[in-house]
Amino acid sequence: MSRSVGTGSGPCSTDIILFSRAEDVVASLSLGQKQLTATLSMLAIEPKVLLLDEPTSYLDTATANRLFAHLDTLSRDDGWIVLIIEHDLKRLAGFADRFLTIVDGLLQSDGSLDLASAASHPGRSHPAAVFPRPDGRSLVDV
Repeated sequence: MSRSVGTGSGPCSTDIILFSRAEDVVASLSLGQKQLTATLSMLAIEPKVLLLDEPTSYLDTATANRLFAHLDTLSRDDGWIVLIIEHDLKRLAGFADRFLTIVDGLLQSDGSLDLASAASHPGRSHPAAVFPRPDGRSLVDV
């Protein structure tokens, strides 16, 4: 399904992301705006599997929440598989339904936010969140 970038619907919806500087030169953008631009660029190619590493590290809370809500919609409505590596898993609590924790290269937990938080080790763990799909499958199941 092909959609236009920057329209009111689709992967790069300005209605959801509210990116008001779309016409600006990238070099003039803040770190957060550059990070959002990079993420939106990935969404524009409409991948079916999306792996993002700390996609909101330079974004303000409101923008991060809009991005997570948008990714949640793409996962639930369009069937995208979304896996986010995020050290602050509580940011994803309202969006993701499955949380993984990898410690020293080994999977330590797979389940709830509480389970992932308990298995976390500062400096050694790499928590990730998996957004749900309508069919209940995720990257780990494919």
